[in-house]
Amino acid sequence: MAVSNFDPCLFLTFLAKVLIVFIYIHVVDYLCSTSSAAWKTSFFAAFNAKWSCVDGGLMMEMLGMKMTFTDTGMIRDCRMSQARLILRMLGRQGMVECTPCVTAMKPKLMLLLTDMQQL
Repeated sequence: MAVSNFDPCLFLTFLAKVLIVFIYIHVVDYLCSTSSAAWKTSFFAAFNAKWSCVDGGLMMEMLGMKMTFTDTGMIRDCRMSQARLILRMLGRQGMVECTPCVTAMKPKLMLLLTDMQQL
């Protein structure tokens, strides 16, 4: 398990092009996302043996971001949206009716296992 280059709270690993694990730690909360149900079960058992933890099930929101999941055959697609958080921030500044601009991220960006070296 390695700390990511872009966020010291994110730990990740890729094993044998089969197991993918992301663990994000934020203050007193954490998020564990993995491609293996068996790994998740063993992680929660080991983690719970040292610290009391609860498996909250499928995540619907994290740090103000809405999470949506769709199954597309063998792949589970996860999408994150900050629309509600952004609208709330714009509302505080009286800017809800402002003209939006395009963000720097490419639409439908796919991160692949081969991109691991860039992380």
